Amino acid sequence: MAGYGATGTVEVKVVAPANLSAGYDFDAVHEGTTFTVTVPEGGVAKGQIFAVPCAAPAVAVAVTSDGGTVKPGSSGIPRGGWRDGLFDCWKHGFFHAHFWMAWCCLPFFLGQLLTRMKMLWSGRRAVGDDGRWRNTFRNVAAATICYSIIVRVGLTQPSFSLQCLQATFGVYVIYVMAQLRATLRHVYSIPEENCLGLYRIVGSEPRDGLACRGSDGNFNFCTAGVPVGWEDVCCAIWCQLCVAGQMARHTVSYEERKAVCCNSTGVQDWDDDEAYEGVETAVGEGSVLVV
Repeated sequence: MAGYGATGTVEVKVVAPANLSAGYDFDAVHEGTTFTVTVPEGGVAKGQIFAVPCAAPAVAVAVTSDGGTVKPGSSGIPRGGWRDGLFDCWKHGFFHAHFWMAWCCLPFFLGQLLTRMKMLWSGRRAVGDDGRWRNTFRNVAAATICYSIIVRVGLTQPSFSLQCLQATFGVYVIYVMAQLRATLRHVYSIPEENCLGLYRIVGSEPRDGLACRGSDGNFNFCTAGVPVGWEDVCCAIWCQLCVAGQMARHTVSYEERKAVCCNSTGVQDWDDDEAYEGVETAVGEGSVLVV
């Protein structure tokens, strides 16, 4: 039950969206009203219910990532947590298009996901009415085809240059995947839940990501313009196929939409603004950023 304090504020119960340290701020939402919650002394564990003074009425539930409490935006894309788990690759069946694109054509699949999120082949986000993102899939596909031809020809006479090319392309895939995942978390307010101990080891704050701020305070070195977290990097290195599939399932409900292989987004009849629709209202872009 909520109770009123001497100042007229309401003491509400909030569900912690992840393991959080004392003093960390995140947004909670109740019936469309967003308000900031500060984690009390001692910190909280994911799923823990704690009381905070707030002007919001009744009982509020933080936007969380545990089953059944993720809040969908107006576009139907969940905010505050992933639509499903990292290892739900077979959720839509073994022969689903998104599974085989991730398994057999990962660079092409990343090009489709970048296009959904209006990002360029470099991992940079499109700004304003910049329509260059419409060419992202084409650019990634062309680069991948050229790379594949060069490698196939070069395998007849392996060389140091060929090894450098293969390493460069591998790093590019990891880099773009980390940028894409960080951007998707940023847009849909998804906090990090794992790899948090790495921040303590290097002495940085999770909110700052990998400490890639430029001299002006912006995340210039992370070209997507958002902080890339350790979780993003670790997933991009060790769980590429699962991560790509999870991002695809998050941005589209495949129960309602048909997946296809041979177009720029991997979805039939895709609306250009579909992935971004409604994310800047209530708990939206940049609210629950990183834990």
